[in-house]
Amino acid sequence: MELSAIIVEDEPLSAQVLRVQLEEYMHSNIKVKEICTNVSAAKSSIENCRPDIVFLDIDLGQSNGFELLKKYQNPDFDIIFITAKASEYALKAWKTEAMSFLEKPVEDEVLYSAIDKCRKMKTQKLEQQRLLLQNMNSQVLGGKNVLLRSGGETIVVPSNQIMYFQANSNSTKVKTISGEYMHSGGISTFENILSKNFVKLHRSYIVNMDYIRKLKSSTVVLSNDDEIPYSKKDFERKTLEEYILE
Repeated sequence: MELSAIIVEDEPLSAQVLRVQLEEYMHSNIKVKEICTNVSAAKSSIENCRPDIVFLDIDLGQSNGFELLKKYQNPDFDIIFITAKASEYALKAWKTEAMSFLEKPVEDEVLYSAIDKCRKMKTQKLEQQRLLLQNMNSQVLGGKNVLLRSGGETIVVPSNQIMYFQANSNSTKVKTISGEYMHSGGISTFENILSKNFVKLHRSYIVNMDYIRKLKSSTVVLSNDDEIPYSKKDFERKTLEEYILE
């Protein structure tokens, strides 16, 4: 799992050393989005980049990292403190939501251990969210609506307005009659909770058969002219016609 990160550090050399540690170690799988030198820039970067991890120096010249954390009561990112003044800040850092507290200069093994801790916690959290969303979709809403996680929000979409789902790496594009959403979860979340109108025509697509306008030799054309492939291994043209006519 690739994780995104920002570095909040007012010393350019320290920031670059940390960036090299993160991006050159083959198992860390971290993409550093931005390096910020103060609290204001860090807040903007968090809102724009939505990082998984914030590597936060505590002593930032005229301000400190704790001022940044005051702006987030329940942060949706993990915090790894990095400071040269471990003894001075250790107790205060321990009382925050920080995952780890590392002392400069940061040893590689200590840094990668902290990253692995964040990755494991994120994997567990994503699985919990997936199961919760699947349970709510299948049991509470009874197939009439679908819950999507998009842009940090949970959105309710009537299922009869959804034209199709398209798998996209670890996310799912959900195309509706009025627009589209990017759901932060895999397409498998929806496979067993939708009404019979929705059929998995291809490993990457689940299509609402009500919106099919035309059948071709290897694709279907929807009412908005989007063309969706179907797997000939699983569906012959005759089978698709039977689905549509039901």
